[in-house]
Amino acid sequence: MYNDYNNVLNSALEKLTFEQRSSGNKRTALYQTGYPQFFDSFTTQCNTITLMYGLIGPKLVQELRRNLNRLTHEVNYVLQYWMDNINVHHTTQKFWDTRYSTALDWVDQDLMYTNHRFCRQGVNEPDRGNPDTWFFHLRIPRPADSVSAENNNTAMDNNTAAAIVEFNRTFTWEGVDATAAPMWVTKTFHPTSAGFRETKNLIMFKLHYDDALRALAGVPADIMVVGDVVAAGGYNPQSETYQGFRGHLNSILGDYLMPGGGMRRTFIGSQSAGYLGYLEHECYPDANLARLYDYLNVSPDIYLQRKVVLLMAGTRDMVYDEEVADAPTRLVKIIDLIFDKDPSAVVIVGQIPMFGLQEDGSTFYGVQRRIASYNAAIAAIVNRMVQEQGRRILKVHTSTTTWEHQEGSFVTPNGSGYLRMAYDFLEGIALANVFGWLNERQAFSGIATPVSSGAAVTAGSTPPPFTSFAANGFNSSAPTKTVVCSQARPTGAPDYNNVVKTLFGGLSQLDFISKVACNETAVCNNSPNSNVSSVRASLNRQCALTVFGTISFRT
Repeated sequence: MYNDYNNVLNSALEKLTFEQRSSGNKRTALYQTGYPQFFDSFTTQCNTITLMYGLIGPKLVQELRRNLNRLTHEVNYVLQYWMDNINVHHTTQKFWDTRYSTALDWVDQDLMYTNHRFCRQGVNEPDRGNPDTWFFHLRIPRPADSVSAENNNTAMDNNTAAAIVEFNRTFTWEGVDATAAPMWVTKTFHPTSAGFRETKNLIMFKLHYDDALRALAGVPADIMVVGDVVAAGGYNPQSETYQGFRGHLNSILGDYLMPGGGMRRTFIGSQSAGYLGYLEHECYPDANLARLYDYLNVSPDIYLQRKVVLLMAGTRDMVYDEEVADAPTRLVKIIDLIFDKDPSAVVIVGQIPMFGLQEDGSTFYGVQRRIASYNAAIAAIVNRMVQEQGRRILKVHTSTTTWEHQEGSFVTPNGSGYLRMAYDFLEGIALANVFGWLNERQAFSGIATPVSSGAAVTAGSTPPPFTSFAANGFNSSAPTKTVVCSQARPTGAPDYNNVVKTLFGGLSQLDFISKVACNETAVCNNSPNSNVSSVRASLNRQCALTVFGTISFRT
């Protein structure tokens, strides 16, 4: 599978001539959709039923559903990891050193199927006509003639059962194209139109990702990074790993390309090195999951309210094989602690990066298998908390590979690895904002509100059930937000051309860029900064960006 999958992707990239794209056009990429889970595994009403009436089929007990979901997450993680290894060699810089553009982009559609899987709470399966189930049941729509509506489903079940027996007796998959199978077979467990529409919305989020980032401008957020040795990063200000991904993420969120000066963010936590510009956190290099819980439980900052928590932990448990089977339970305990102390928190859980040195992922040995299974469990944990508890929690895949580790280190990423990690968490923050989670809980300005350790935590409200893109105002048909003026333009008011002339001093937009905005003499003559080298450095960066981002107007 490894060879086949990589051959397909590399062949496609070769045909797309990814590396030859113009420097100003970095949007072309291959988008790989992940596999969604089929079942809600925490419900019990499916324990005694099968989806195949009329046949002796397996009962959908919780253990079976959990195992099938786990296999889905493990396949997703392995495919993502293989993509990450290809992206290491196919990543270009979009604007100087601040934005990555990768050849392959993963579309994690699983979250979109929340509240739309088989065996949901309150649904008596097999409910083949339920429009809120976004997968096709196994069914032949061939009811017997002259049957009452009451017996219609039973007739369909019996026909389906007979057809399956005949199909299994006469059909072989060996050497046969899947399209040769009947449609009622091939579409089973595939998404319905409603599921595909939501997947389309997520892809549109990817295609218009820059708009999602601009929407973060001015949004307040108190960010707490919680984790172990990998999340902590280095403590030497001269090291490329200084502050891990925190420093990179802080710079990206403050990108001046965002209107309004970027996100209004403050990094919070009880851990600080005391250096100027050091970003506070709750990371402990010596911590496994159990010790991280203990550290966090006595931290005074755990009681700060309305925070965004970026959590990445479990490295030591996996590397030293410490009760690995129970590691997901210990992670859940940490997440429950965060929500118990701050019900209004938004938690973004990052999968831990792979262990090793410059390995292609064609095989997985002991510790790597443990990491793959653990990361798959993280996806399942997050999904359950969203579905069952209505938590504001997301999972992000950490795309740092073993090719981006410090020299000689099997665990610690290098500067490039931490930068890639920062962009992974950035997408989680942008997605949380699209869902309305940040504005919904962040009706404040300034530092998060502390709550004393002895007081009952009442801040925040009960999180609402998870809703889709469309329910949160995401319009996939509109590439950017526009302002529609309903007033009639007053007589004598300047028209479009006059407004443009005013903005650019009577010049065209391109002439203004070349003769004024990017002209060193013109800029120095009008700059309050007398340091010519400083002005020149700022001008060089600004004009390199301006070439790719000229202003556009709509009438």
